[in-house]
Amino acid sequence: MILLPVGDYFPSRQVFSKEAWEKEWARLADELNRGYFDDFKELKRTGGKVALARQNLLPAIGAVQFPKLTAYDTQGRAVVLPINYVEGSDKSQTGALKKGTLVCLAFRASAQSMIDSWTKLFLTSFHSSQSVELLQVSVVDSWFLSLRPVRSLLLKSMSSSVLSTGSQPPERTLYAFGDSYYFRKELGIPNMLSGYVFLVDTKGRVRWCASGFATAEELASMISCIERFLGEH
Repeated sequence: MILLPVGDYFPSRQVFSKEAWEKEWARLADELNRGYFDDFKELKRTGGKVALARQNLLPAIGAVQFPKLTAYDTQGRAVVLPINYVEGSDKSQTGALKKGTLVCLAFRASAQSMIDSWTKLFLTSFHSSQSVELLQVSVVDSWFLSLRPVRSLLLKSMSSSVLSTGSQPPERTLYAFGDSYYFRKELGIPNMLSGYVFLVDTKGRVRWCASGFATAEELASMISCIERFLGEH
């Protein structure tokens, strides 16, 4: 499980498990070796560009799986990522069947402008596509805010904010709550101050990825890779 639900934030069955303790000690050492100020210094140095966007699609065979993540829309409805499809149905959790999803992740509000630098061209280029969709996920890395009453209030305020700004249709905006450490580790996300973009196929495989502010060259690569991806199916 990636984002721990409230009842499992400190799983009682693991308290006296040697394996669990070793795992937590390894995590503590990792987090002590890299803190907020390390992220901030790297952000100043790289502008949030953790790595250049890929110029080609990642091969489907051996591709990294996008970790399971439960997120919520502004109405409080749960959506499990990567988008899973109901067997025998032509619809996913979010509507019509899609060949792929561009998943944008932000762990801090400051990363939203980075995400916007990618999504504007995507929406312009694929606004009428029935094959690929966009999902923006804001990850709220806080056990307190994951408490159901607090989460509900926060989602209501988010709903008002999304509707008032009109920056993104509510159905394209999701929020995940809880401890994101292991989720980030599986995706190789080192810096929580940057924004990240992943093209995920129907089997949950990451086929393309990028970070930070988009450059003109990277935007061209994104469009080219998505078009090639759609051509595979």
